[in-house]
Formats: sequence, C-alpha cells, structure tokens
Amino acid sequence: MATSTPRLDSLIAEGTHDAYDGVRLADGHVFTLIVRPGAQVAEVFLFPGLDTPDTEAWENEDHWEVLLTGGEASDGPLYLEVPVQAVRDLIVQHGGEHEDQEAPWLRPKSADAVASGTPDAVPTAGSVLRGALAQHGLTAHTDGMSPSYAIALDPATPAQEVYELPHLAVADRAPAVDHDPDTHTGWMVWLHDKNGDPVGAPLYTGGEGELVDCAADSTAAAAAITTWLASRELFTVDGTAYGPYAALPVHPSWNAYDEISVDRAVAAQIADDLNVRDAGCGLTATWQGVNLVFTWNKNYRDDEGSETVAPGADGLYRIGGLWPWARR
Repeated sequence: MATSTPRLDSLIAEGTHDAYDGVRLADGHVFTLIVRPGAQVAEVFLFPGLDTPDTEAWENEDHWEVLLTGGEASDGPLYLEVPVQAVRDLIVQHGGEHEDQEAPWLRPKSADAVASGTPDAVPTAGSVLRGALAQHGLTAHTDGMSPSYAIALDPATPAQEVYELPHLAVADRAPAVDHDPDTHTGWMVWLHDKNGDPVGAPLYTGGEGELVDCAADSTAAAAAITTWLASRELFTVDGTAYGPYAALPVHPSWNAYDEISVDRAVAAQIADDLNVRDAGCGLTATWQGVNLVFTWNKNYRDDEGSETVAPGADGLYRIGGLWPWARR
C-alpha cells in the first residue's frame, strides 16, 4: 500500500507564498520548504538530525544562503531545486507524515536527541510568539529571509502581499525569531513602511536587553499589538481600490472629506498610490523633509494650489479635504 503525503500535496497545490512552511515526519523529524503552486521543484531546508538522501536530486546544496540569512552551517542544510518527487520519497523513507501537522514546528535541541529517538524538542521563541498572537486571532507572516515576523495592518491582506504594504515587524533584539526561548532578550515591535524600513519609535519593547521570560514577553507583545491594531480604523479612497489605510478612529460626526490621522508609513503609502496608481489625475504628493506636500493643477481643481501636511506632536499626519474617504 502506497504511503500518502497529504500535507506535502496540499503545500504543492496551494504554494507557500515565498515563505517556508513545514512538514513533520512520522519519526519526528522536520523539514521546511518553499514551493510555488503546482511546481515540480522546491527549496528545502532539513532540520538538524534529518539526513540528506544520497541521490542526485539533493546535490544542489546552498551553503551561502544559510549564512547570508543569519544562520550557521550547523543549523541544517538548504537545498535548491529539489524535485517534489524526491521530497515525497524522503517522506516515505521516514514512515510517512506525522498525524500532527500543526505549527509551531519543533526545533530539536540536538541532532543526537533526534538520532536517539528521544522526544527531546523545544519550541522556538518564534513559535511561542505565534501561539500568543493566535490567541488574539493574529497571524505572523514570514518571507523566509528576514529575521523577523510581519503582521498585516489589514487582516484581509493576502499573505504574499503583507511585506509589500506597511506592516508591523516583530523580532528579538538579536534580531531573530527562531532562537531558543532560554536565550530570549525581549521582543521589539515596529511599524514598517512598504520598503521594510522602521518608522518612528518602537511600539513595544520587552525588557532592557537582559534575558527575559519568553512566554510572558510573548503574551505582553501580542497584547500590545492587539491594542495598537484595535486603535486603528481602515479607510479607502471612496470609489477606488486604493487602500486600505490604517488611521485613528474618527468622530461619529466625521464625513468623507474630513481628515484621517495616519502614521508616516501609511502617509507614504497614500502618496505612492496617488503618484503611481493615479498618475495624471492632476494631484501629486512629494516629501519635503518630514512634511508631505500635495500639489494640484487645473486638471484637478479650478485653480492651481498646494497644501502642506506636517506631522503633529503625536507624529501623525492629518490628511483630508482633497478627495472623499470611505470607511471599511
């Protein structure tokens, strides 16, 4: 009777959106992979203790990628362009897939522990955080390269687009996410713009650089993230697909041409959408230092003009009156 591989088959069918996702084998070993929907090859990372099959399919090992992304050679090998059939054969060789395929993926304490069959594994600090976030209905995304997680400002954002829009970034001070919880020195949460650059001061800081309790810090970070997200409403430009933009909640008497208050990262997203997606409308936005300047010609309004939006004492930009907003 053939060994089925439902977990792998699902990942191949849906793709992993350029982020590593995992398969737990029946004997407790773990590997992660990046694969596109319906692809015939995958990028595969073998966790410590999982031996590489001695076949041509596993010859394309990438030592440099592991080192360049902050790993150590001892963390496990990374293989490129592995045929999915070879990945399926690997699963079969280890007795099939484990019945428990739920994240977090456990990281063995040592290759010896796995080789001896001892169920001696600990969750990574990142898996502890993801568990805390899940308690609030939040998902931590990864691009498979950054030593941090990304959390979408809009929960409806497709996973593959989270890093392309303003988002919250979370990492240990190292920075890292997949470290041992016992070496955790505190989560830091930042608002990042769509280029991945931090904007303003951190929204949350755990500890002062010393070792901190990972579970307690993860619970606190998840609560802080939830509170910050709950303090924002989502807006779009009325009648368009532009947005959504996260802003402070507005007064019940607010109307579509009133201002919304946004962080610099969101203000930059608004400016980019205006300049790129709505190019030629007669209205443009440019940065002059910390100020955002809107300029229009007669194609947009009867008279040419401009308006400068400076950040308030709270660092927020209040933008309104130039087009109608719509609440999501």
